[in-house]
Amino acid sequence: MKHIKIFYGIFTILLATLTFTGCTSDNDNEHTNPDIPREIVGNWIYDDSREPEIYSFKKNGDVIFQSAYIDYDDEWVLEYIRGTYRISGKKLIITLEYDDKDYEDVYNYRIKDDKLTLNDESGSGSVNGSFITYTRTSYESLEDYLEYED
Repeated sequence: MKHIKIFYGIFTILLATLTFTGCTSDNDNEHTNPDIPREIVGNWIYDDSREPEIYSFKKNGDVIFQSAYIDYDDEWVLEYIRGTYRISGKKLIITLEYDDKDYEDVYNYRIKDDKLTLNDESGSGSVNGSFITYTRTSYESLEDYLEYED
């Protein structure tokens, strides 16, 4: 009888150990891409009172671009566009899918003091040849940001 209690004790400890090692992180579907610098991962806002934007760079190479504008009825219209991004040297290449087409923009980028500066030298992207600076933000969506600003 004593051997059975010892066996069940060892079996219980073994089962508990296997159970806990079988647990996975909640972020398993968000694989880390080793080619992506950690400093770019997160949310970045361009705070234009008429047309704010947020880029959400994920550590797996996914990106969500959010933009907002005020329509003719003086109401905010929000757009969410998904895509991917990659880094090549000091180039940030963003590919967004819009209306079943992929649009690729290539930017020179720099991050300093929680500021992300983009420069589209070709003039073909949304920045159009000029510099635009985004600030790191805790807002995950423009909807949250606009509610806070009202």
